[in-house]
Amino acid sequence: QTLEKNIGKRRLYMSESPAHLLHVIIEELLESCFPRLDNITKKIDSIEEHVFRGNEKAMVREISYVKRDILNFRRTLMPQRSVLESLATRKTHYIPTTLVPYFHDLVGTNIRLWNTLESNKETIESLEDTNESLLSFKINEKMRIITIFSAILLPMTLYANVLGINVTIPFQDADRAFWMHLS
Repeated sequence: QTLEKNIGKRRLYMSESPAHLLHVIIEELLESCFPRLDNITKKIDSIEEHVFRGNEKAMVREISYVKRDILNFRRTLMPQRSVLESLATRKTHYIPTTLVPYFHDLVGTNIRLWNTLESNKETIESLEDTNESLLSFKINEKMRIITIFSAILLPMTLYANVLGINVTIPFQDADRAFWMHLS
């Protein structure tokens, strides 16, 4: 699209070798990845905020989405390095020697992207572990409360069931039998 609109750029890129045009296209593609990585980083920062504010349950899904995005990005980026390295190192008459350093720069850009992606991957995995730990802690707290209630109510339930059996119970004919058994 840029070449269609800008005659100067079209002349510049099309007057050189096809390798020059290839370099420009690959450079544009790689540079377009940085805003996407920045978006993933912002999502990770948001998730971190929410996890430590107590929204662990809601963040399980968000963490999964970000992990999916990172995995898809990695799947796309991984095979590109070997292609770029082969373009930078192979001696061929299609790529002039004057362009070889530029293709080495593309390999460096690819490595920067990969390192940022790896950092994001490690961060989201750590956040996932932290989120799971916080969720487990909250569940354990709730289970402790339920256990306390169960321990308190179990003897009363057992006693009420024993009183419900059709057998003779001590003090059943007394005037205050109900209150005696209640105490």
